Amino acid sequence: MLDFGDKQKEIALLATRIIQRMKRDWMSTGRRPTGICGAALLLASRAFNLNRSVADIVNIVHVSHGVVKRRLDEFANTPSGLLTIDEFNNVDLEESEDPPAFQESKKRMIEEEKRKRDEEKAADSAVNEFEPLRREFEVELQKRLKNSPYAKMIVGNIADQGVPELSKASCILRDEMMDTVFELAEEHSPSTSSYSEYGPTLESLGLKPSYSQQVERKINETIKSDSNNTEGDGNLDLT
Repeated sequence: MLDFGDKQKEIALLATRIIQRMKRDWMSTGRRPTGICGAALLLASRAFNLNRSVADIVNIVHVSHGVVKRRLDEFANTPSGLLTIDEFNNVDLEESEDPPAFQESKKRMIEEEKRKRDEEKAADSAVNEFEPLRREFEVELQKRLKNSPYAKMIVGNIADQGVPELSKASCILRDEMMDTVFELAEEHSPSTSSYSEYGPTLESLGLKPSYSQQVERKINETIKSDSNNTEGDGNLDLT
């Protein structure tokens, strides 16, 4: 069906050699043999300039297209996959590669370590950027709280330089107090509705109230004056 013609024997020998190399590199362990047979047939046919597609091989070995492609990729990642046809036929590599599953796990582990290193670098960079702001904040606290007994605890050094335990305790206490200040600032931020109570009036800004505001104010003043008159003697004026 693949129609290799007079090159069928050479292709079969090369495919067998490729399968042996795949087994030596642990590519057949735990896998169906049809996958590596299909990949070996495809490589051998193309080595003799017979252009056979993956679909042609799949119809013969009855495995999925993805299985053949994965076996080809795994073989390409081995040192044997980097050899030419003549080198592959004449050179036997003594060393065996690690199983593909182990290589994939090792690759993921390396990527995870790289990701962690990048995150640590980003965290260190953020700390370095925050350090000047923290110092400015401490200086400002020292100015505002210089008369307070807690100022020295916040921005000063409560430790004796000769006692390492006290020095570490001062650092922990200062960091915790700084964290508490930021947490309280975020949790108890004033609502926008309360701003109007302390905001400037229109008169203080030199602006005149609108006509509707003037009418509303006069109505409120009239109601207030009427209530005050009614509460004066307790008698209703019917005149």
